Amino acid sequence: FNTFLLTPIMVNGDTFAGCITLAVVREDAFSEADRMLINNVATMLGASIYSKRLKLAAESSNKILREMLHSMIPAKVIEKIECFWDDTSTEYQNRRRDSTCPSSLNSSL
Repeated sequence: FNTFLLTPIMVNGDTFAGCITLAVVREDAFSEADRMLINNVATMLGASIYSKRLKLAAESSNKILREMLHSMIPAKVIEKIECFWDDTSTEYQNRRRDSTCPSSLNSSL
């Protein structure tokens, strides 16, 4: 190969996560536009990796908080308030769709 293009993938601007490597037999094969394109792709990959790491950290934190909540609050109370954060529950989906609390919660207030 006569021409190599190496572009670092940086996460959060300062952490090296890898690099994009392109090699071509032809000499001077990459134009400035090519270099800019690969640099932009590397920047987007770095942002995507950072975003995924943040999402995983938030999910882990939410799991710990949920476990703490369940250990401190009686199950009947949790059943009534769970619809405000459990996006997998039918009540949560209905509340988001209707922008109201479920009738079971309204009747107990």
